Amino acid sequence: MNRLSKKQIAERGNIAGRLSAARVDVDAAIIKYNEVLYDARDFASTITADAQSHYDDKSDKWQEGDRGTSYQDFINEWEGVELDDIDFDDVDDHAVKLEELPEEPSW
Repeated sequence: MNRLSKKQIAERGNIAGRLSAARVDVDAAIIKYNEVLYDARDFASTITADAQSHYDDKSDKWQEGDRGTSYQDFINEWEGVELDDIDFDDVDDHAVKLEELPEEPSW
């Protein structure tokens, strides 16, 4: 084979088009997912604040005891959870990569 046939070029274009359409779906899903992540971060922040208020209302003796230490660990876990948005840059544009492949060798 010296070069891609017209049929292969057409198939590549078809696949690239399907990849582009699927990319739009992926982008929409990422937007929706990030919106839910916002809610998750807000929820975690509320739990952290409520738990910290509960902890702060307790006596120093309770805070320094086993229950207080365990409760502080609980707060730290909620406070430290990583719920970062998914970045669009993490998704390659495979359609462009496919379209940019050469149709024939560069002799």
